[in-house]
Amino acid sequence: MPFSDDVSHYASVVSWKLKQQGQIINLQGQIHELDSQIGIQKSILGDLTYKLFMEGALVDEAIRPTCEKIKSLYDQKEEKQRELEIIRGQKPPQRPEQAAEHTPAATPIVVEEVPPSEPAPEAPLEPEESKPQEPQS
Repeated sequence: MPFSDDVSHYASVVSWKLKQQGQIINLQGQIHELDSQIGIQKSILGDLTYKLFMEGALVDEAIRPTCEKIKSLYDQKEEKQRELEIIRGQKPPQRPEQAAEHTPAATPIVVEEVPPSEPAPEAPLEPEESKPQEPQS
């Protein structure tokens, strides 16, 4: 079999594979879209069923436990939303000087200076080289 026949055959195989992959991807997209539509319709069905349950029109015992669970979850969600609003309504702590302005006047504390019983030792002098230099402007 000549080399050109091999290349031609491989080219046709690659072309066929690309076409096959395109068809697969197209069908997978269509299947995904159908799954999405099914999910939407199930959600609508669930909402309608739950609405009938809440109105007392649904008495099917097979569905009742699920509807009661959903109601419990809605109640929990409402409680969490109330907690969230409480937290959002909280104010940050005030700065100390602001807090002092809003509190009743307190008795000032008087601090007396007491002379030391012994003289404090003097700090050793640093050599000029080790002192930090101030920037010159």
